[in-house]
Amino acid sequence: MTDVLLIEDDPLLREATQLSLELHGYGVRTASDGHAGLALFHDRAPDVTVVDVMLPPAPSGWTLVFST
Repeated sequence: MTDVLLIEDDPLLREATQLSLELHGYGVRTASDGHAGLALFHDRAPDVTVVDVMLPPAPSGWTLVFST
């Protein structure tokens, strides 16, 4: 099963995206901010990471994209 890490601060969008991915057979781990997302990423590297590039600062979505 493909492991997806979803980092999204909007709870409704995060839950809807997670549900859609799971219905299509993906395993999904979620984080609501950059710090939690980085921790999950370093705990077990996913096959794919979906990041909201408009995350609030510290770290922003763009920072996450370029740091991993």
